[in-house]
Amino acid sequence: AVGRTATTNVTHVLLIDNTLSMTDQAPKAQSSFPNCFEQAKARVEDLANAAVRSNSPQTFIVMTLDQPDVPLFHDKLNEDSVAQLRKRLADLKPTHAHLDANVGLEACKKQLGNLKESKRWLHLLSDFRDHDWGYGPANEKLHAPLTEIAATGTQIALIDCAVPPRAGQGRSLEYHNNFAITDFRPEKRVAPAG
Repeated sequence: AVGRTATTNVTHVLLIDNTLSMTDQAPKAQSSFPNCFEQAKARVEDLANAAVRSNSPQTFIVMTLDQPDVPLFHDKLNEDSVAQLRKRLADLKPTHAHLDANVGLEACKKQLGNLKESKRWLHLLSDFRDHDWGYGPANEKLHAPLTEIAATGTQIALIDCAVPPRAGQGRSLEYHNNFAITDFRPEKRVAPAG
């Protein structure tokens, strides 16, 4: 096996889950972030800050589930490009829709397929709700592209942004008691004629 040298190009494809579940409010005692989405953005910054200090050239391709075919960021990392990435992340907002993670994974697979002369990483940043990511008949098509991506030699990192952090593998995550409108009706008034 050939070891990594200072000239090895490394490309990181990062897919940020920006669906409604990522806005789940985190109790202050359990996280320094207000919600899962803000934690995901901070984790991307942490990865970029670590990668830019590497001896080898590092490229980041950052994508979101709502617009997987239009990368939020695609550039080689240096101090200037990391600052640009930081600005784009600061402006990034979650969507209030439910999105198909399979569409995002297919877009990632396409990006990774274009990288022939590079060491490849796929980073998935999500709260990994069982409904969206778990094994089951509804999610069978979701796991096929992951298997295909892994078969190409791409390293895959699942970055769990759930709050509170899961204590172990397979542990389900409880939803927090956020405020919601549960009833909406007009107020009744009785007034004398005239």
